[in-house]
Amino acid sequence: MTRRSLPNSSTPRAFLVLSVIVAILIPVAVAAEVVRVEITSREVVSDAPEDMRSGPYEVIRGIVHLEVDPDNPANRRIVDLQLADRNTSGKVEFSADFELHKPVNPIRGNRRLLYFVNNRGNKFGSYHFNHQSGRNWLYSQGWSYLWCGWNVDVISSDRRFNITVPVVTDGGQGVTGKIYAEICSHADDVVYSMPIVWGGSMAYPVVDMESSQATLTMRRHRSEEPVKVARDRWSFARLEKSEVVPDPGSLYLKDGFKPGWLYDLVYVGKDPKLTGLGLAAIRDVVSFFKYEKGDGAGFDNPLAGVVDFTYAWGHSQSARLLYHFVYQDFNGDEEKRQVLDGLIANCAGGGKGLFNSRFAQTTRHGSHHEDNLYPIDFFPFTTVEQRDPVTGERGDGLALARASGFLPRIFFLNTTTDYWTRAASLLHTDTEGTRDAGIDPAVRIYFIAGRTHIDARVGIVGR
Repeated sequence: MTRRSLPNSSTPRAFLVLSVIVAILIPVAVAAEVVRVEITSREVVSDAPEDMRSGPYEVIRGIVHLEVDPDNPANRRIVDLQLADRNTSGKVEFSADFELHKPVNPIRGNRRLLYFVNNRGNKFGSYHFNHQSGRNWLYSQGWSYLWCGWNVDVISSDRRFNITVPVVTDGGQGVTGKIYAEICSHADDVVYSMPIVWGGSMAYPVVDMESSQATLTMRRHRSEEPVKVARDRWSFARLEKSEVVPDPGSLYLKDGFKPGWLYDLVYVGKDPKLTGLGLAAIRDVVSFFKYEKGDGAGFDNPLAGVVDFTYAWGHSQSARLLYHFVYQDFNGDEEKRQVLDGLIANCAGGGKGLFNSRFAQTTRHGSHHEDNLYPIDFFPFTTVEQRDPVTGERGDGLALARASGFLPRIFFLNTTTDYWTRAASLLHTDTEGTRDAGIDPAVRIYFIAGRTHIDARVGIVGR
């Protein structure tokens, strides 16, 4: 049988028909990061008059259901992601609370979206822009702004932004490992029980509360030799109305915790959570509101087509998170699109954090006296390449983002406190503090002399 070709004049028509058939049979691709947006409340707020530039505002609250592809290069730095259970599509599922403020008529906004990083699950940020203004300045300027959950070890609460992520397993078996926790009492007198972690966080469960493998030492200052506390003098428990109650999240000491002393606990814990999904949640929630038309499940993005630029603001822990976010190159989503165009890291010091590691304790940060052993202020510090004279290692805090093309513009703002206690100078000096270091052209570093890390005027709480 002789095979005949279609006449040349018919080729365009045949191609058009084939294209239509393919378009019908193959559904339009929707970004896989946000699967479904669940709305829990939607209300018009009263403090935005109709004659304001942007008109009345509405607040939308709910839960974003997400999934990530463990094989997508954008997720390759999420620690332990390959150990998470996958759904039938081969994706890892998780979800996060969110709250979005926007003009009722989004066209009247300024085409900007500002993401506020919550601090230990607590709403944080918007009032910094409204201080003594007598009204919501962000509303008056047409800003849309957003929070979402990311802090996986924060105790769930109706007052916090929560996130639900999988627990890491190894072939279906539970994962265990040694955990270090420093405990220090700020009380004026001796107390007999203390939580293992602070900042509203949950301690990782103890495998065996009676285990002799767990150790506890004490010392007045970090530079002193530790004194071992006998195992029969302490237990995983709390003192409640003169009764010792077993509690895997607390430590009871028969002789009491001396004010200001450092107690170092090492124990075997279990069930680490996929902490790095908190970084993916920020990336994918912001990306959704910036780029997508909807979730494919019936929710239309209320900001679709009206966002030109996205920014982020964080204070203290939240600021360190933003530096860490860029440092590990999370500013490009699974569709290879840039998420944040710019960010302000307010009072980050020179640190990043435990935001993407097994058994991570995200609330920890170093200070003069406490938490000196936690890897919070770690090399590299500067925004250009530098060399560690001790190890010989070379590093650059923005190298990955620069290479991927997803480097945002960054403002680092630090106070007097952050220079004294949070190693802020390491952002712009060598590791020995003897000479100035270069600064990436996309970065600006500001020192607010005389200002403190905790500003009582606007009610900043937390570190």
